Amino acid sequence: MDQTDKRIIALLREDSRQSYKHIAQAVHLSQPAVKERILKLIDRNAITKFTIETPVHNDEVIAFIYIKTTNCQELEIYVSQSVETIHCYRMAGTYNYCLEVHATDNLKLLEFQKSLRVFGPSQLHIITEKIR
Repeated sequence: MDQTDKRIIALLREDSRQSYKHIAQAVHLSQPAVKERILKLIDRNAITKFTIETPVHNDEVIAFIYIKTTNCQELEIYVSQSVETIHCYRMAGTYNYCLEVHATDNLKLLEFQKSLRVFGPSQLHIITEKIR
């Protein structure tokens, strides 16, 4: 992966809907060359998906929940099926999972955290402001 590929990826991170024309102008290549590079990045799994971010509703609660569990497979199945879980991260340290959770209100967040009790102790961190 060269500097041009890295620049293309950075541009797509900013806005994955950018046209080949716009990207080509930014990296000083032709549109077909940019398209070919993006296809190769996809083939090499340097790009695995194109996503969108939806705006957070003002009344939505965002939190991180750390969980310590030995029931890893069951937890992963449970959170993959929950609508509240946006991301699930495996991590090293005192807790072995970190969930990014969105809930409509504090009560729903608390109910979701209580539903995780069967997997082990958890720690809740509510987001107060998104900086970037």
